[in-house]
Amino acid sequence: MSERSYAIDEIIDEKAITKGNRAQKHYLVRWEPTWEPAKQIEAEAPIAVERYEQGKECKRENKTSLKDRIEIEGLENESEDLRDAVFVVRRLSTDECFRMKYNEIRKHHSDALIDFYEKCIVNFDG
Repeated sequence: MSERSYAIDEIIDEKAITKGNRAQKHYLVRWEPTWEPAKQIEAEAPIAVERYEQGKECKRENKTSLKDRIEIEGLENESEDLRDAVFVVRRLSTDECFRMKYNEIRKHHSDALIDFYEKCIVNFDG
């Protein structure tokens, strides 16, 4: 029998599980993160490894590279309909400034749009 030591991060919950006519107390445990050998994890939990690798691919595809990142400098024209608004934006990799429509920013650079709105709210004095 191997003597493994587990580092418990937190006990989340408890419940009684009945086997036959005996009830045993079980804890729902969150384990402290540890580094485990890949061969061991691949052998013991291949589905978890597969899910992790697929998630990693999705993150890589969704990550915007620095050359594509922008910062919104301001609003060029105000419009009754936000969909018609045009913003002045700056490409972070080259400092190049150019105009971009709201819908395009919303579709491809939503994080920059959120940053711009947050900056507007913080600087608003009323």
